[in-house]
Amino acid sequence: MAGNNETQADQYLSPLDVGEMLSISPIIVRKMVQDGKLTPVDTSDGLKRFTIDEVERFACDNDFTITLPKEDVSRILIVDDDEIISSFIIELLQPYKDKTQIQYASNAQDAREIIKSFKPQVILLDIMMPELNGFDICNLLKLSPLTRSIRIIAITGACTEDNIKTILASGAEACLPKPVDSKKLLDIIGLSKSDIES
Repeated sequence: MAGNNETQADQYLSPLDVGEMLSISPIIVRKMVQDGKLTPVDTSDGLKRFTIDEVERFACDNDFTITLPKEDVSRILIVDDDEIISSFIIELLQPYKDKTQIQYASNAQDAREIIKSFKPQVILLDIMMPELNGFDICNLLKLSPLTRSIRIIAITGACTEDNIKTILASGAEACLPKPVDSKKLLDIIGLSKSDIES
């Protein structure tokens, strides 16, 4: 397949880009192409490039996790049907506005759409929600190579031993009880007072 549209060039990924996303060397990426496991696009400048859809397909078929490049700003998505808790967390993170971008979803459907466009690095996830609960959301995120590397911090009013074990087994890195301990949440996210601009 040839990419004839010059404006699409910046949408393609180089072997180096793909290697960084899959945590492998560009040499291995080229070997995967030779073996027919990864299909490149021949761009108008004669270079072999890759679409994100092809990289995702390859990652799914070969059990790779896609890691997006690290950034100075952390994108944090709050998924909670309790507006009081969400407002509290948004206010807690407000002093770190130079280090964070915050989005909020009150249900799983909204969360799915926001995850696609916002690409959060951290999700603060309520366990007990209607329709699709936090356990199911966590399991779904860990199944996809595009979302597997998202850090998930569970927050719940039902902080039982069974719930903690289940959500951690589903891929969350921590489970905090409600009401949320501000210092502990900031510590787990990785924010400190030195991150606040004076």
